[in-house]
Amino acid sequence: LRFAAHNDGAAPARWLLELAEPLLEHVDLYVVHRDGRSESWRTGSALPFANRALGHANFVFPLENAPHEAAIYYLRVRGGPVLRAPLRAWSYAAYAEHHERELLLRALCLGALLTLALSQLNARVRRMQGAWRALFVLSLAGVLMSFSGQLAQFLLPDSPRAVVHLPALTVALAMVSLAFGAADQLRAHAQLARPCRAAAYAMLLLLPLAWLVHTGLVLRVELGLLLALSSLVLIRLVRPLAGRLRSQAASARVQVLPRAGE
Repeated sequence: LRFAAHNDGAAPARWLLELAEPLLEHVDLYVVHRDGRSESWRTGSALPFANRALGHANFVFPLENAPHEAAIYYLRVRGGPVLRAPLRAWSYAAYAEHHERELLLRALCLGALLTLALSQLNARVRRMQGAWRALFVLSLAGVLMSFSGQLAQFLLPDSPRAVVHLPALTVALAMVSLAFGAADQLRAHAQLARPCRAAAYAMLLLLPLAWLVHTGLVLRVELGLLLALSSLVLIRLVRPLAGRLRSQAASARVQVLPRAGE
């Protein structure tokens, strides 16, 4: 991407450029000033967190334009499950307010998920059902933190390989716990429990696959499996329901016979 920023004022303009896609593996920004000076940053989720210009989950670059200066910016992004570059220009005050509010909302969401996981462990259900539900909720918390970049920011700043693969890994763990939990809950209905259990064992293969194969490819496979499992369960649910409706409709038909003499 190539773009320009012009400072119309008579004083230097200090601002922040945010790239709001924390899963990009390689991000390079080059700035060419009017007087010939150049600046560059090299970062991305595939590099240690210390390479960030600012220590935030998204990629944020502190920039400055001299009075009446039009600087040229070159941004290159490579790798990641989604290749997109949503850019935002911020003043320091506006970004600080936005960043504080965003962190608070994510912390509240994460706290709610952890509380829900603990409540599932203490719920009055079969022990395995509660364990699968708790694991599913914890996996959702991992999905939230990995896709928002918070795992790289707070837990794994020096483990870029793990950060790159964790989105697909957490999604795989959520799918495995969901499938096993559904099979356990539907154990009295063999027609529904059997495909859920088979899908659960098949999804176990996603765990090593998520660590060895590119994240974008694994996420596509996971989405396809999830759609296939949902369609299969839906068909198994609708088919007996349709059969019952047909039998009820057949039994409701009343043949009216004429009385004698009519």
